[in-house]
Amino acid sequence: LIFRRHQGASRIYIDDALIAEIGTLIEDPHETVASWHVHPTFFTVTEPGRHRMSLRFSSTEWASYHRVGYPAGFSARLATADSAAARVSDLRTYAAGRRGLFTGIFLSFALLHALLYFFHRESRENLYFAGFCTTLAILVFLMVQRRLSSDPRLVLWAESTMNVSGVLFAVFGVLFVHRVFSGQLPRLLRWTLPLLAGLVVWSILRPGDSMSSVFLVMLVGLLEMARAVVLAVRRHQPGARIVGWGILAVALGFGAGLLANLGVLPQTTALTFNAPFFSVLVLIVTMSIYLSHRIALTHRDLAQQLQRVKELSAEKLEQERKTHAEQVRRKLAEAEVERKAHELEEARRLQLSMLPQSLPQLPGVELAVYMSTATEVGGDYYDFDVADDGTLTLAIGDATGHGMRAGTMVTATKSLFNALSGDADLVGTVKRSNLALKKMNFRALNMALLIAKIKNGHMQISAAGMPFPLIYRATRKELEAIEIGGMPLGSVRTFPYRQVEVDLAIGDTILFMSDGFPERQNPEGELLGYDRAGETFIDIARESAEKIVNHLVSTGEDWAAGTEADDDITFVVLKMCDGRETN
Repeated sequence: LIFRRHQGASRIYIDDALIAEIGTLIEDPHETVASWHVHPTFFTVTEPGRHRMSLRFSSTEWASYHRVGYPAGFSARLATADSAAARVSDLRTYAAGRRGLFTGIFLSFALLHALLYFFHRESRENLYFAGFCTTLAILVFLMVQRRLSSDPRLVLWAESTMNVSGVLFAVFGVLFVHRVFSGQLPRLLRWTLPLLAGLVVWSILRPGDSMSSVFLVMLVGLLEMARAVVLAVRRHQPGARIVGWGILAVALGFGAGLLANLGVLPQTTALTFNAPFFSVLVLIVTMSIYLSHRIALTHRDLAQQLQRVKELSAEKLEQERKTHAEQVRRKLAEAEVERKAHELEEARRLQLSMLPQSLPQLPGVELAVYMSTATEVGGDYYDFDVADDGTLTLAIGDATGHGMRAGTMVTATKSLFNALSGDADLVGTVKRSNLALKKMNFRALNMALLIAKIKNGHMQISAAGMPFPLIYRATRKELEAIEIGGMPLGSVRTFPYRQVEVDLAIGDTILFMSDGFPERQNPEGELLGYDRAGETFIDIARESAEKIVNHLVSTGEDWAAGTEADDDITFVVLKMCDGRETN
């Protein structure tokens, strides 16, 4: 006699003779000791013919079994002794094998994905899949174990545990799929969490009454998982097809099992056990492929990123090297500029120190000067010397170019003027100065120079390449240009320089200037010119020497209208005055 179920105690009779007792059946039902009998009961009939089998059964836990939705009775079948023993042995071996296989596989993957989440907390899909596999392990273990166990109390808590696991199965499955494909918690789950919590409590208190609701929740969860997969495939998300096959397999397998448990499909072992749990193996295989594929992509992306980082690092290092080199070059350039600026400032101060610190104060002569350099060190020069006999020697010069070389030429000219200004022979002075500068080998650097000596209203002039001086004749109110010409000093070894002598009257005014004033440009590039310079001078020539200089400077600034001067500008204005004895 093979019992498939036996939740109680019973006595078995053959022809009213007691042949076996399962559990302890006594008259007081409250003292009956139940047994979950899973072993075959063997008996022998010695007499041929018909025999009557009777069985007295009692179950003291029928109310508890009814609460969990499990029948409180027994079912049995007759078979030969060998067949019965072989069948029970085969059933136990098959059930134990399935329990160990599925439970081991599910727990192994639960542990694997739990560790993956532990080492990378941002990958919550691993946590949800670990919970999904854990609920499956609990379900398969309890479904098999309750048939193998000889303890009838197992079914009393197994049903509650399986119901709770079923709800968690749906929750973890939906969380897993949405985390993989959308990265967000589904709205449906947010809204139904309070209802699912209530269902869990109901499953613990009344597992039999809540079983159908749990099956429906699992079915809805599977449909939501399938819907998410279909949407992901339509959006062509990476890995959607790989995981999608596994999810669809689980949805079909568990869906068939749930429909069988709900009575929609025939309730068979193939539908209620084999199809659901074998379909999960498909999901596990697809998950392994998906993870391997994602890890491979991650490694590839990481390798590309590392290569990019190396390239960027190399570029950054090269850029930093260039930046550092540029900073060093700039600092060196700044230091060089500062050094040159310091040298130019020193040269400028030196040049200014060589100019007369004050103008000679002579009876009958009014002097005014102005000099503006285009650079820190200019090439223009003016100087005065008063001899013991009252002779005023005046010099105005213009070295070619600007800067330090022009300043060097001015220094040399200053030295020559100091040495030769006392000579009465102007032409001789100019020639000796020319020869001295030529021997200094300034190459392309020359010095235009004009020297004049004034005494007792008589002026001697010798020039070497300077613009001709302008004399305003007060009595005639006319302008007179003294054209002398001559090659600049240092350009040729010998040149026939000449001397011009001019008599000056009271009120006459002489303008000595460098070429920077007539060559001053306006914004259109037009030169002020010598004619306009003369017109400007004659308009103001009756005024004092100081006012004449100021008017010339103002005229040049107005003409330039903000345009920077390209050349040095120098004025020396000498006005003959009345009153005392003239020189």
